[in-house]
Amino acid sequence: GYAFSALDKYDGGELLVKVPGLCRGANAKWWCVFAFRIAEVTSRATSLALFQCVWRPWGIMTVMSADTVLVVSLAALSQMTRGSKYSRGANRLIRDNLVYALPSSICLMTPMLEKDSPMTLPPELYYSLRLVELGGMVALMGWSLQWDLDAAREIFQDDALIVSAFVLSTILMIVLGFFLRWFVAVRTLLEAPVEMWHMRPFNVTQQVLRNRILGVEAGFKSRAWQSEQRRIMA
Repeated sequence: GYAFSALDKYDGGELLVKVPGLCRGANAKWWCVFAFRIAEVTSRATSLALFQCVWRPWGIMTVMSADTVLVVSLAALSQMTRGSKYSRGANRLIRDNLVYALPSSICLMTPMLEKDSPMTLPPELYYSLRLVELGGMVALMGWSLQWDLDAAREIFQDDALIVSAFVLSTILMIVLGFFLRWFVAVRTLLEAPVEMWHMRPFNVTQQVLRNRILGVEAGFKSRAWQSEQRRIMA
């Protein structure tokens, strides 16, 4: 959980993905992200463990393989769309960021405090898919057990702690995720210190973030941008 939450630290984001995060230190926002990441990893690990108890021996392998293919495919499509519209380097954007889609089969590899989605998938889409997947896993376990509560109690009789951890961590993940994305996330480039804008040339990911803020699409200026420029010059 700590490694993923480091994406939202200024130094951590710069070190891991060359995109500085919002938090300069371990402030309240970062601790909220850290708690969210711990809940996310716990929910993922416990859900896979419970699924494996019912669908042996290939339960985890099947879920992780299907999940990886889906996440990588959607991440490539998302980055290609962003790169084609907001930069002249769509292929480079995919090449630079697609590697982060692989860890996202466990935990979403993108800064949670960035309102945009600089890498992999938009968090709103990713976590919607994750909840659908959890629902599907529960349904498959219920179908395998023929929705028999006695059979469920028997197979999970020694796993009460894991079941409790799954339920609590999933609820906490949903609550904190909603709070972070709707009330805390910002456009990090707008909140960044001035030196960030000139300490080195922007990479293609930062260029897309900048262009989306300015409303500049590849090859032309958006109507909103042109309208704002005319207003300024008037």
